[in-house]
Amino acid sequence: MESCEDVGYHEAGHAIGAIKLKIGLDSKGIQRQSPCDGMTYVQELHEGRNEEWCIRRAAVKLSGPAAECRYRNQFYSFETLASEPHYFGDYKEAEQILQSYHSQVGSPNPLRLEELLLTALKLAEEVVSDNWHVIKEVARASQQEPRLTAEKILSIIHTAEGSSV
Repeated sequence: MESCEDVGYHEAGHAIGAIKLKIGLDSKGIQRQSPCDGMTYVQELHEGRNEEWCIRRAAVKLSGPAAECRYRNQFYSFETLASEPHYFGDYKEAEQILQSYHSQVGSPNPLRLEELLLTALKLAEEVVSDNWHVIKEVARASQQEPRLTAEKILSIIHTAEGSSV
């Protein structure tokens, strides 16, 4: 069962993924509509999408579930993402990002899409692992403040990374 703290880690994973994978975090950052519900606003490109960008964008979708899985001490895998209702939406959206791109370029090969999704899954796990100390700080802050702007999140990152040097 998902808890309010789970949501904080989930949204922090998306936010840190968006920043570290250079997709971009919208100025709204993380908005908690209630203690147990949240949304991370990510910048969306409308031009210049290529396969590499789509992999990183899919990884941002998966970094929320990756952070929540780590917080919950839960195994992070395709099977977990596909079977847990609160991960399933992000998983399907990541898959859709990759499918959409490959449909546009005319090569929706199912084996290639599975390979790209696996790459995004691994990338999300790496960004969460490499930035766990920052994700914890952002998750804590989101429990205290219902709205964390991108500026505030960047400030938390700067402080956390400055203290870990």
